[in-house]
Amino acid sequence: MADGPASILHNTSGTEIGTASNPIRNDPTGTTSQPVTGTVTANIGTSGSLALDATLTGGTQKAIVRGGAKGTTTAADVTSTAQSADRQGLDVQIRTSAGVAVDSFGGGTQYADGAARGTATGTLMMVDDGTNIQSASGDANGRVNVNAAGIKTNNNAAPGATNVGVLPAIANASAPSWTEGNQVGLSTLLNGATRIDNTSWLGSTAPSVGQKTMANSLPMTLASDQTPPTNPADITGTITTLNGTVSGARQGYASIALVLTGTWTGGVVFEMSSDGGTTWVTGGFVVPPPVAAPMPQLAVLLTANGTYQCIGASATTHIRIRAATAVTGTINVRLVCSVTPPALLASFASIQQNITNSIYNSFTTNIASGASFTGTAESTLGVECVDVALKSDQPCTVQIQQSPDSTNWDIVDSYQTLAGTGWSQSVHSAATFVRVVVTNLGSATTTYFRLQTTLCPVSDALPRALGTQGGLKVD
Repeated sequence: MADGPASILHNTSGTEIGTASNPIRNDPTGTTSQPVTGTVTANIGTSGSLALDATLTGGTQKAIVRGGAKGTTTAADVTSTAQSADRQGLDVQIRTSAGVAVDSFGGGTQYADGAARGTATGTLMMVDDGTNIQSASGDANGRVNVNAAGIKTNNNAAPGATNVGVLPAIANASAPSWTEGNQVGLSTLLNGATRIDNTSWLGSTAPSVGQKTMANSLPMTLASDQTPPTNPADITGTITTLNGTVSGARQGYASIALVLTGTWTGGVVFEMSSDGGTTWVTGGFVVPPPVAAPMPQLAVLLTANGTYQCIGASATTHIRIRAATAVTGTINVRLVCSVTPPALLASFASIQQNITNSIYNSFTTNIASGASFTGTAESTLGVECVDVALKSDQPCTVQIQQSPDSTNWDIVDSYQTLAGTGWSQSVHSAATFVRVVVTNLGSATTTYFRLQTTLCPVSDALPRALGTQGGLKVD
């Protein structure tokens, strides 16, 4: 070995150590010399339970866990509990951060499906009501109860985002424009009426009020193969006793004819019911005229054979012929109902006179001296004659004025009336409009004033009565 620097060891007293007389010792206070040589024997006691590598991987000593000291808790072995033949579970206690032992998990009572409800303490479905956490509720079928906000009341406000339910309609001031294929609400006007799309019509002109020419009217065609209405079967039977009847249900027919045959005496009447045959009222008959008579006659009771037209059957449900007097022999009855009007009544001719009382030129309010009542222009189309009557306790002037345009009163018939005396006058309708003007010529306000104007379709302008000698009254 090459020479080099050497180190000499000394103890704290400055005495050299590592020499034969003062060797380095393993125990500085002992007398055992260094180095130690020989065989070292480890005494493992009498249990023979020293854990070796083989036992740590495959022996029972593997289950021993040593717990360390914690605070005032002394270190000790961790206990365990056998779980099965080859499993040993450690006994562990879980505590909160505050040191409180947690000895239950899952919380409260656990319920089986369909179990009777108790106090809700188990693991449940929870909801947040905005303030508290609460358990959800359900119905008897296991459905979760949900509180939903309904739609708004009518015309109260626009629907909110949380409202559910049917949106029946949306009020729009003008027609909305929706996207093709979208689900939309019905559009109404602001007054709630359903909006109608009148942007296109069948034909060239949109409908409007008033009469239309043929070119501006919608076409209407009757089917060429339309089946005409048919008459029902005849009602037939016989009457042999007092109050005997022949009846049937009939409604909505234009005419009813009666045919009587047989050898009999007595009298029959025509009766009808509008309540299903509970209540009956008497009608009448049109009797064919004899040769010398100018027109048919009316009768209520029939006493002879013949063909008669029943009258009075309007809104009926049932009709019948009844023997109103004692009967001898047999009366053969046949009632014939038809959808066509009776031919027998075609021999009658009449004119219907619809006289109209004018509300615009009649007046009953008193008028002052020198004051006038002026009526409103009224159409005389379809009117042949205008009749005016007046009575007042003051003398008056009456003017019956006529005009072609309700502005220019070109025709004026003027009359003076006496106080307390009734007066009337008829004038022929010569223009399109008429009005009546009455002026109080007296010195005082009238105490009664009765003016009446009537419009007559068929009349004449002659005086209402003849004179004392039978001639026309003249001024």
